[in-house]
Amino acid sequence: MDPAAEIETPDYSTAEFDQERQELRDAGFMEEQAIAALQRLYRIQKQKERDVRARERQEALLAEAEAEERAAQLQCQREDKDAQALQEERKKHKSKFAPIPDIPVPTEPVIMAAQAALRKIKNHQFVEMWYWTNDGLDAADHHKANVVDDCSLSLITTAEGLPAFVPSASTHNKLEATPDEDLTFEQFGQASVRMVAAMRQCNWDPSHVNMFITFWGNIERHAWRYSRIASQQKALLVYQGQQRFNWHKTIGLPSGFNLAEINERMLTATLNDLRSVTDEIQAKFIREVRTLIFRAF
Repeated sequence: MDPAAEIETPDYSTAEFDQERQELRDAGFMEEQAIAALQRLYRIQKQKERDVRARERQEALLAEAEAEERAAQLQCQREDKDAQALQEERKKHKSKFAPIPDIPVPTEPVIMAAQAALRKIKNHQFVEMWYWTNDGLDAADHHKANVVDDCSLSLITTAEGLPAFVPSASTHNKLEATPDEDLTFEQFGQASVRMVAAMRQCNWDPSHVNMFITFWGNIERHAWRYSRIASQQKALLVYQGQQRFNWHKTIGLPSGFNLAEINERMLTATLNDLRSVTDEIQAKFIREVRTLIFRAF
């Protein structure tokens, strides 16, 4: 059915439309034909107008739907961007979003080693025990090396050789650490207990933590620990530092080993090396003294 047929037309038989009918009669139309033609033209024109309005409404609806879709996409993008920004903010300012522990104020002083040392512990890297001695903790407090600056990051290389951004405080204010072999046994005892606690806080594998507990306990209980021969005590500290360093270098490799038990042959070799160095230093000193005496005469 022609949709235009339903359109109501004016009464073209009235005097209002005499001129239009006359033009059609002049063109050869009969009166009834002229009226029918005028009605048909009117319906066609009105149907075209209807089609234009319908098309405009459809286009407007489509444009509105597209605008709503774009707005929804922009909103999702903004939400994603805000979520990403919040995630970066949480990473950058961990203390700002940290939950409040349900723990009362501690009665004992809080032990905070230098951030550079803690970073190495977290990365399972070798780090000097000195940082956990009383002297090392005092130095960290004095130089503010144990304070994390959340507002700046520095690029470092992790133990796996990968680049990573870390708080700048962990790379700045690096303290001059005393090598393990130059510690006193009192300092060794201070540091070993605190380093075990740090390992646990940094989620080290329990087997690794237990190995160090056994290793350092064996150092403390060794017969040379209270020897009246200073070089034997020194050999224990040198052995501890060297073998702990080697363990960190080789763990996970075919050359890795269990550090827990002391290798007595290696310990004796360490002692002999110390004595050789001492003998060489003494011999050099004697030669220098003799040279000075000969020059004096």
